Amino acid sequence: MKIAKLRMEKRKGKPTTVLYDLSGVQDMKALSRTLKNLVSAGGTVKDGTIELQGEHRDRIRAYLKSEGFQVKG
Repeated sequence: MKIAKLRMEKRKGKPTTVLYDLSGVQDMKALSRTLKNLVSAGGTVKDGTIELQGEHRDRIRAYLKSEGFQVKG
């Protein structure tokens, strides 16, 4: 089962969407690239997490559920 956890953080006063505890993901960079294109925002992969600039939890949650993930947060 693929599980993803989402949270929103403030970094230097700006919202950042963070995906962490991603299980069942083989290629983090490819998933990050897909999500960045989906929400038209920048981001990075750091220490097993994907960080996206801006508040995008709703759109990312919907996309991950359509890809078979169980999304928490």
